[in-house]
Amino acid sequence: MTNSKKIILVGNGTCITDKKNGELVESFDTVVRFNNYAIEGFEDYVGKRTDVWVTRICDTIRHRDREEFGEIIGVMNYCKWTQAIKAVVPKWVAKYPDIKLIKPEVVKTYAELPDFVYNPMMNWLSVGLITIKTFLDLGYDQLHLLGFGGDPDNHYHNIKPQGQEHHRFDLEANHIKKLEEEGKVVRI
Repeated sequence: MTNSKKIILVGNGTCITDKKNGELVESFDTVVRFNNYAIEGFEDYVGKRTDVWVTRICDTIRHRDREEFGEIIGVMNYCKWTQAIKAVVPKWVAKYPDIKLIKPEVVKTYAELPDFVYNPMMNWLSVGLITIKTFLDLGYDQLHLLGFGGDPDNHYHNIKPQGQEHHRFDLEANHIKKLEEEGKVVRI
């Protein structure tokens, strides 16, 4: 099964403010955003629409008003906090009854990347890479990426990322580069 809709995954990387891509983002059929994304004040760079919000399930993510996005996907990462994540899932399901969950067992299979030693006590995949893997598994022909890069310790907005020390962005970047070479991913 393939999905030929044009889809863009808009990350939170600091590189997003290098160029005003807001109109380009809006031209896609589906706009996907992550975690504590911000739009207000950045519309010229990131566009305005959110069709899919992909977020890790935890207490450090700001809950959003339901009209801010179309669909919601919750990532239950496979890491040292998996039990704590499972404990807050009911709160997320109560707030967003239509949430689609990516379970830890699925995330663990995504971590089978070359050169990536997955240790749930030390390092695990970012929500960005989990989302790339998920949408490719859903049959999308090609994913467009914006805002994947820059300073890994900061975002383009003022909400600081948390847990960055647990990601191997160098290995994730290598995997994304391979996907790019295969024509599955296009960086903007």
